[in-house]
Amino acid sequence: MMHKYPDMSRFALKAYYEDDEEVRGELQKIIAPYRKLSTNRSLPKLDPSVYKEGLDLQMMYRNMYLASEGYLYQMGQNGNIDIDKVVSDYRRLIDFWKKLYLR
Repeated sequence: MMHKYPDMSRFALKAYYEDDEEVRGELQKIIAPYRKLSTNRSLPKLDPSVYKEGLDLQMMYRNMYLASEGYLYQMGQNGNIDIDKVVSDYRRLIDFWKKLYLR
């Protein structure tokens, strides 16, 4: 989607992390019902046998979620969102997480 509609993706990121208090307040009203959905924060069904022994899967998932959120925030602050760079960076992050967490 980011490749097909790059301007829409850039707009969505900028809007989500808007700094202007007046605009941010209005956006938060729109976003609030979606934040209540637990799908983004709930732990998916994971097979513990494929992960390193003793790994706290909930902590791992939260770490990935927060790292992803922080990355998107940073890209939004940068102002110039290069979709190819985002995809490349996420692939590197995923490869990194696989080395850290998988057996």
